[in-house]
Amino acid sequence: MKKTGLAPTPIKNNRGYKEYTDSEVQYIKFITYLKRTEMPLSNIKEYIDFYFTDINFVNRKYDKWKAYGQ
Repeated sequence: MKKTGLAPTPIKNNRGYKEYTDSEVQYIKFITYLKRTEMPLSNIKEYIDFYFTDINFVNRKYDKWKAYGQ
């Protein structure tokens, strides 16, 4: 996962252990579920990239709509 850029970069604590946020853990679990379907990592990356692009698009539109209504 690390080579494809799918894995989040965790913060290391003062003892050098990696610490993941709850959302990062959920993200890793989601990728693991997709891998279990035998989807290639390249397709998973495409799927994830599309998801975040689409979500960002929706959020921008919502913010514009919200600002317009004020």
